[in-house]
Amino acid sequence: MSNGIRGIVVLTLATGIVCGCGGERVTVSQGSGEQNQPVLSKVAVGDRNRATVVATVSRADTPVNGATVEFSRAVSGRAPNFQWSGVTDSGGQVRIEIAGSVTGYYRARAFLNGARIGRWSSIPINGGYRSVIDLPIRGKAQVTGKYQLTGPGGTAEHATAIIGESNASGVTGTAVFTRNGENISLVVELNNATAGQHAVHIHAKGDCSAPDGTSAGGHWNPTGTAHGKWGEDEFHLGDIGNLTAGEQGAGRLELTTNLWDMNTGSD
Repeated sequence: MSNGIRGIVVLTLATGIVCGCGGERVTVSQGSGEQNQPVLSKVAVGDRNRATVVATVSRADTPVNGATVEFSRAVSGRAPNFQWSGVTDSGGQVRIEIAGSVTGYYRARAFLNGARIGRWSSIPINGGYRSVIDLPIRGKAQVTGKYQLTGPGGTAEHATAIIGESNASGVTGTAVFTRNGENISLVVELNNATAGQHAVHIHAKGDCSAPDGTSAGGHWNPTGTAHGKWGEDEFHLGDIGNLTAGEQGAGRLELTTNLWDMNTGSD
């Protein structure tokens, strides 16, 4: 698939850490073995007049598919106005954008086949943030994660990994992930590489301690599919493709997909 070095995108990202804090890097190594582990992401500063809610509806720890989830601002003395809504997917998850002066407590309710199956109150939601919320039927709503939004209107999210070396290759650069609506775009820029093609992958572990990079584990493969070429038959979600470096050692790779997600807690 490649010659020369093999570039591996390894994200050492933890939920709740703001962009620029330690632990992010992309290493050059030889991967081994396939492992199915989630990669989490993080973002920077945002617009206080907009918020994103990622809610998961569950019944006895089982996701509820096809439920309509509605949110309303909770204001003392006023009837709730459930003006923000969405429908859960097979994982019980729904993403809802809330606009306006978004700071305070909210109510939520869920319907399935026309019947109300749950309602929740006292849910804190702040403008400029993406809030990840569990909505268990017959249980209390719980905010399990909160991440700052960034970009115009507070709708774009970014995660940046710094490309470094795990040996004496001298390779440097960045890998930047950006949400654009339902898609995630990746731009990899490489410097000081040997001229030619280099395979780029997301690996399962955020551990670049081994000199040969094997501590990063296998390719990120949450769907458990066979290794292959991106977009053709079966392929790992971490099979990015080849980047071509020129004679000066610089190269660039771009990819946009709706197969990835950021800051939802999903694999």
